Amino acid sequence: IKYVYTFESDQFVYFLTVQQESVESQTFHTRIIRFCSSDSELRSYLEMPLECILTEKRRKRSARREIFNILQAAYVGKPGATLAKEMGFRLNDDILYGIFAQSKPDSAEPTKRSSICAVSVRTINEFFSRLAQTSTKCLRHFYEKDNKYCMSQTFPRNLSYCDASVEYRAEVKTPLQRLDLFMGQFSNILLTSISVFVEGSLTIANLGTSEGRFMQVVISRSGQTKPHIDFLLDTHPISPE
Repeated sequence: IKYVYTFESDQFVYFLTVQQESVESQTFHTRIIRFCSSDSELRSYLEMPLECILTEKRRKRSARREIFNILQAAYVGKPGATLAKEMGFRLNDDILYGIFAQSKPDSAEPTKRSSICAVSVRTINEFFSRLAQTSTKCLRHFYEKDNKYCMSQTFPRNLSYCDASVEYRAEVKTPLQRLDLFMGQFSNILLTSISVFVEGSLTIANLGTSEGRFMQVVISRSGQTKPHIDFLLDTHPISPE
C-alpha cells in the first residue's frame, strides 16, 4: 500500500492510497479511507475506490471511457466563486483536488497520461452515507477469526457525523467517480504535483511534471483553459511534497 496524501476535515481524518484491488488481484487502484479523528482504535473505519474518468462522446451516442486509476498527488483547499458556481460547490466547502494517472497493466507504475479531478469532502461523506447500507463489505482482517462483528455490523443513520456508540469497519465496493476537468488536455504528460489557490473568483492550480516542468492553470469545468505559465524548473520530477 502506498500512502499518497492525508488530510483532516471537520470530524474526520482521510487517507488516500494506491493499492491492489484485492489480495488476489494484480490490478491497482486508488482508495480513500476515512475514520473519526477522535477514534484511535479505528472503530469508525470506511474505505472506497476513487476514480478520475475521461469520456469522449462519439456517434450513435456511444462513448469511450478511460479510467485514470492511480493517484499521483492531491491537495485540499477552497474553491473560487467561478468554479463553485460551475460545479455546485459551496464557497466554504473543502475540495479535494487530485492528479491521477493511468498505470501500466498489472502495475502501480504510471504512464504519461494524466487527468485532474475535484470532489467536495461533503460529497465524499454523502457517498459513504448513501452506499453504506447497500454496497459494503465487512473488512474481516480487522477481526481476525472472530466474524461475529461482521455478521451483526450496522451503520449510523447519518455517516456524515461521528457516532462513537457504533462500530463499523467496511469497504464501499462502488467507486466514487469524477470527470477529468481538463477533458484530456494532460493525456500526454505525467503530472506529479498539485497545489491550489484562489485569486479573485478564479481557482488556480500549480502543477509539476515528471520532466521537471512547472505549470499554472485556471481550474474550470469548461476545460478550455490552457496553462498561462509553463517553464522548465528542474531536470528531475517535481515532488508532490
